[in-house]
Amino acid sequence: MKLCRIALVGIAALLVMIERPSVAADPAEILIRQGVELRRSGKNEQALEKFMQAYATSHSPRSAAQLALCEQSLQKWMDAEGHLTEALEAPSDPWVNRNLDTL
Repeated sequence: MKLCRIALVGIAALLVMIERPSVAADPAEILIRQGVELRRSGKNEQALEKFMQAYATSHSPRSAAQLALCEQSLQKWMDAEGHLTEALEAPSDPWVNRNLDTL
């Protein structure tokens, strides 16, 4: 019985030490962050490429919304409307929900 407890504690310790994949390791998330930084620098055309890559990687509501916001800044109204509509169709998405007023 004591040996089982020791084994369980050892296994639990190993599980805690195992690296979990982080959100930052997600390719789409990396591209979105790069796009946001480019937009902050006023490089909307370059940001658009990053957001398009992120959207191609993951058709997430966040990637659609970021793409739409960038398209809007570049006056690509039809594209922006389509991607924004797609993002707003997921109001339960945590990122969309947090940014709903802006969207």
